[in-house]
Amino acid sequence: MQENPISPARLMSEALDKIQLPTLSRPQIPPDAPATEELVAWGMAKFAYAQLAHMRTVLRGTLLLADAGIEPAAIVLCRHLYEWNMQTGYVYATFKAHLDANDLESAWKFFLRISGGNNWVKDHGTKYVPEFPATEVEGSIRIKHSVKAYKEHRTQEFGTENVDDEYSYLSERSHPNGFCLDPYLRIEFPNDVSFIEPRSQKQPGVLHACMLEWAMTHVNLLGLAREDAVRVSLVATLKEIARQNGQAQTVHSNS
Repeated sequence: MQENPISPARLMSEALDKIQLPTLSRPQIPPDAPATEELVAWGMAKFAYAQLAHMRTVLRGTLLLADAGIEPAAIVLCRHLYEWNMQTGYVYATFKAHLDANDLESAWKFFLRISGGNNWVKDHGTKYVPEFPATEVEGSIRIKHSVKAYKEHRTQEFGTENVDDEYSYLSERSHPNGFCLDPYLRIEFPNDVSFIEPRSQKQPGVLHACMLEWAMTHVNLLGLAREDAVRVSLVATLKEIARQNGQAQTVHSNS
């Protein structure tokens, strides 16, 4: 089954690849000085730009694998994108709560954690560099916090959520279990089984949905950072996807 030529994931990938990420200059504020609105905005923009660069790279790879019919590998990357989508919601909600409370110090500390958190370095760094100050390294954000925030977001926006269904499906297809092996088997009753190489260019619908949700949340995150250049490009992309999808729906209903 061929991918829909106007698929949101494809359009999103093409648009993200065209975005030029401008250089960000850190405000001239000493490291030990109290956090300011300008500094926090810089931190949010830095995180958002880096995350966009990562998302478009992984999305590009996901589509390349899907185009080649290597669906098992594409599914693993879909799960990675889904997790980043969930984390973006958690990051946006946390930053917004701190800013609404005018708690710039907490917002800045949160930025330091999401941008520099590294559990591997924290737990294993001194094994390779004994003098490394591992105790000063922030821990990574645990996925359970992102899942919880994403469920709350879905419930608020749509009145219901099925995050466990979607995430569990992607996880089962990514972990070593029988679900991963089923596509390679052809049962030939009554007693035989043959082994095949699965080839499918079909993409899971959750990929398109999660990329759209990520982009919309990313727009809001950039808004908190008072960033315009990249945010405008993302908004234009979302409008174009909506326009093309609307045209496709009209053609389908009239055919």
